[in-house]
Amino acid sequence: MVSSTIFLAAFGGLVTHSLAQSLSDSVNAEVTVSSAATSLILSASPASSGSATSSASSPVTQISDGQIQSPAYSTPSPNGTLSATPGVVPSNATTTVDAAAASISPNGGILSIAPNSTTPDVSKLATQNECKALIDYQLPSKNSIPSNFNFSGNVRTYYVAAEEVAWDYAPSGWDNWLGVPVQNSPHAIAAGYLNITGSLGTSNWGLGGWQKAVYKGYTDDSFTTQSEQPATNGINGPILRGEVGDMIQIMFVNNLKDHYSSMHSMGLYYGKQYEGSLYPNTTSGETPKVQEQDAVPPGGCAVYKWLISDSQAPAPGQSSRLWSYHSFVNMPADTSAGLSGPIIVYNSGEMNSTMSAHREFVVTTNTHYEARSFMAGENAKNAGVDTSTMRATNQLVRPFIGNESFWVPQLANFPAIQLSDAQGPNFYTMNGYVFGNGAPYEMCRDDPVIWYVMAFGGASHVFHLHGNNFQYNDIWQASQSINAGEMFTFNMNAQLPGVWQLLCHVSSHNLFGMQQNYVVHGTEVDGQTCPLPPLTAKLAGSP
Repeated sequence: MVSSTIFLAAFGGLVTHSLAQSLSDSVNAEVTVSSAATSLILSASPASSGSATSSASSPVTQISDGQIQSPAYSTPSPNGTLSATPGVVPSNATTTVDAAAASISPNGGILSIAPNSTTPDVSKLATQNECKALIDYQLPSKNSIPSNFNFSGNVRTYYVAAEEVAWDYAPSGWDNWLGVPVQNSPHAIAAGYLNITGSLGTSNWGLGGWQKAVYKGYTDDSFTTQSEQPATNGINGPILRGEVGDMIQIMFVNNLKDHYSSMHSMGLYYGKQYEGSLYPNTTSGETPKVQEQDAVPPGGCAVYKWLISDSQAPAPGQSSRLWSYHSFVNMPADTSAGLSGPIIVYNSGEMNSTMSAHREFVVTTNTHYEARSFMAGENAKNAGVDTSTMRATNQLVRPFIGNESFWVPQLANFPAIQLSDAQGPNFYTMNGYVFGNGAPYEMCRDDPVIWYVMAFGGASHVFHLHGNNFQYNDIWQASQSINAGEMFTFNMNAQLPGVWQLLCHVSSHNLFGMQQNYVVHGTEVDGQTCPLPPLTAKLAGSP
């Protein structure tokens, strides 16, 4: 038998545990997981067959992001500037090691806040070192594993923080539909975005200077280096990726000053301790307890474990599928503040090949209602508004004693004061921008493209592309209605070169700036050279 000690290293937005040498079934190894905060020894033994949900000896692969192809990625920027650097995010090798990491951990380390307490007991709040220890690459307890989940052995780890940023809905200062500065735009006037109509925005004539709460991805548990995201991602949280059969584990830190936050998956499976949604619920008849994962206090942290089963798989004949996540302490206020992001699921073993053979783009249509954001009070203060006579909304109608651990966090995430609709406009955005201010989606002629489109907020939208149609479940379409909370995956073949509009076809939403551009670069067929890095493969049967 062969014995070796292998050090595991971090890379990209996920932790990569790459091996210095491959391990065969006849090799036993001792694997040292080493970081600045902790060291963990995992004993490796030969892999065995059988259900991963019940076997402690299933092979576990700890994998990096593997984001092979990205036409452009942005330098982290708190104000939504559009700086983009063309380039390729390198692919990372993955290695499977039988590390007994499919063993069961007791309830994932639930951290409870006692009922009838107005604030969490600070002494019981999870420290970041405690959360680091809960990133253990182990499946959750059996009551958190669905019966149709067959563990692939792949564990994908993300580090995500909720942070406050100053956001500009039109950082270029232009209405790019009319080709005029926003202060001259009748569209911006009609939408009520400008200071002259009452908007409290502190810069860019009312469209900038809005305090938002957003998710930021980091490369490791030090939370010092932000993970790179496509420039087109805008205000969205980091893209989380996985394959059918994988477990996604997330270390989440709440860096908001005064507000609670969480991460709730829309679509992936999770046990109650990883729901990330705050409401009184119990199945045992006992007094329900608040889990810190459901409402992470300012300065707190939590660990989430989400499972990808056959129920989350791409549609038959498709390569990938969109799901999402968002904060669910006070959902209307949380999502208006900006706390939402995408999850992309691939068929087992096909993530890297799908990413290398397609241009992939996320589009979030969202109505950011600033009067309902939990940052409304902060925005009023920054604008110099006298709030002393304004109605407070973050308190009960009448005093009530009891269940404070449920209603206190939710009320903390209500707007502190009631802004008027003129003061806190409803911005009709794509990825957090209006009037075509986001980085354009770029592709080459004949590139296979996957559009991941979802909606948040309080309105229904109609997704439409100029110049090219798209497929949804193998049916060619020109448009698709998208209600709030829905997620769609569309396939397109970029056939016609040019700068084209991507928009919401609801007339008022289009008037208010819910539009973006996509660019199809010509190729040698057009006597041109596409400036983007080429796709590395064309999959058989790609649209």
